[in-house]
Amino acid sequence: MIMSGVHNADEASNVNEHPDTSRPSGSQFLGSEVLSSGAVAAWWRSPWIPGGLTLDIDGAEQSTVFPDDQSRLLYDYLQWMQAALQLWTPRGAGTARGTGESDRAGTSQGTAFRAGTYIHLGGGGLSLPRALAVAEPASTHIVVDLDPDLIDTVLAKVPFPGTNAPHVIAGDVRDALPRAVEVAGVADALVLDISIEPDSPARLFDPGFMTEMFDAVVPGGLVLINIGDEPGLEATRRMADSLKAAGASYFVAADSSMFSLTMPGNVVLGARRSPAPFTAEELAALHAAGPRPGTVLSPGELAAVFAGRTQ
Repeated sequence: MIMSGVHNADEASNVNEHPDTSRPSGSQFLGSEVLSSGAVAAWWRSPWIPGGLTLDIDGAEQSTVFPDDQSRLLYDYLQWMQAALQLWTPRGAGTARGTGESDRAGTSQGTAFRAGTYIHLGGGGLSLPRALAVAEPASTHIVVDLDPDLIDTVLAKVPFPGTNAPHVIAGDVRDALPRAVEVAGVADALVLDISIEPDSPARLFDPGFMTEMFDAVVPGGLVLINIGDEPGLEATRRMADSLKAAGASYFVAADSSMFSLTMPGNVVLGARRSPAPFTAEELAALHAAGPRPGTVLSPGELAAVFAGRTQ
């Protein structure tokens, strides 16, 4: 479904050839394709990321995938998401995923092991679905992306691991969510990964959208949201307020520098529809499982960060 290929990735061997993208010295341009939307998808190999292929969209870095080890996740925010899913994705009769040998054998603490079903709102390079599919070969992944050509391009460049390919739905992440639910039935978890920013449309911060996402997952199922925020973390604050208005408990996780309110970067909000907050023990477990240097905050701790800004 690609309109035209402006470069042949198999023939490209020169470095820094792409006219619209600045890459570190020594980066190897691997080719680009013009999608039906008019966006340009370009692939690079960086000397600083051994084994990785980086996808740019219109000159902006989108994803990095590792064809020879698709369990690898480069970016901290994806590592936080994976850690949360490993801790809290429901299994069988709602038990948390175990971490011992019994999981790999097919049972977890006496409960039948069941591969997960995940809805991903936003596709990109499919980094997180790939990592989950390596860990759970029988897992099901429903991916919603505005540009289906992008997913075709990504899968042609780096095929999905295993035999259970993702089900791809073209459309706006909110508008297409009902179609994703039709395919999934009910999902174990939902990931919103379109890098929501302070100037993103208000409909993405709407408490009604939060409710729609919680309706798409099992009771107690996780909803994970990637925020691409600016200094001050205004988008994080707005999203946290929306989750609270939707009756959810939540946490925030990010590189520790983000909570100085002086840095741009990614913040993960994880939530479940329950009046019971994530316990201190649960947040400590996530902190232990996540990347370093990292910080995990409860709603009260996040409020204290914002209060410190105004003092």
